[in-house]
Amino acid sequence: MTNLVTLKTYSNAFQANFDLSILQAHEIDCCLFDENTILLNPLYNITIGGIKLKVRAEDLEHALEILAAHHN
Repeated sequence: MTNLVTLKTYSNAFQANFDLSILQAHEIDCCLFDENTILLNPLYNITIGGIKLKVRAEDLEHALEILAAHHN
């Protein structure tokens, strides 16, 4: 995956994985960054800025629409 952009950040691994699975079900290539670090030590959450859900730059708008539809 190239040209990754951060779609959203999370302090909660459950919500991050939930949104990840929604996007994957819609065949959007995406991945989580820093999830394992925060799971090992939750105090790092503030330092590294949370769990990051990243998508390809060209999928950003479509991914935002999908998540908005699921959360409304």
